Amino acid sequence: MRFALGFLAAIGLLVVAGLVIVWTGAYNVAASAGHAGAVRWLFEKALHSSVESRADEVPGELFRKADVRAGFREFQEYCVHCHGAPGVKPHEWTTGMVPNPPELSKAATEWNERQIFWIAKHGIKMTGMPAFGDTESDQTIANIAAFVERLEGMSPQEYAQLRTQSGSPDSGEDSGGHSGGGHSHGPSGH
Repeated sequence: MRFALGFLAAIGLLVVAGLVIVWTGAYNVAASAGHAGAVRWLFEKALHSSVESRADEVPGELFRKADVRAGFREFQEYCVHCHGAPGVKPHEWTTGMVPNPPELSKAATEWNERQIFWIAKHGIKMTGMPAFGDTESDQTIANIAAFVERLEGMSPQEYAQLRTQSGSPDSGEDSGGHSGGGHSHGPSGH
């Protein structure tokens, strides 16, 4: 009984401390300040747990019809600006985003196709990752997820070859100088 009361008191103090921090503005929400270690861990844990618990709802048949070439073109249009690609840096305005958009050729190893689909369809709160489900078809998003799955281990030369074959308008740029298509972010609407 004594332990339970102590535990409840500790929880109550944590709640009060949290409310004081929120109410007084003590936690700095500036993107230039980054997140404190505990907050970053909490967000990352919540992100992974949330996606993992919801991605099983994604129908597997979407991926049987996935078109990886179309997924590449859609990745070029919607994703490369923030996430970069092998041999292509993200646009420089992404350095002001907290958290920074992950490099998908590395981050995709943490997720399976259904989880990548779920993230692209629903977006991620407080990260700048938009939800494409309201504007793009499930098949378009499945194409992107299928392509992202293939990014791991892709060389900059292989990616450049895909850009050349697709006639991508960015096919000659490796510096991250993109048109800003896909969605608006950052200064001057890019």
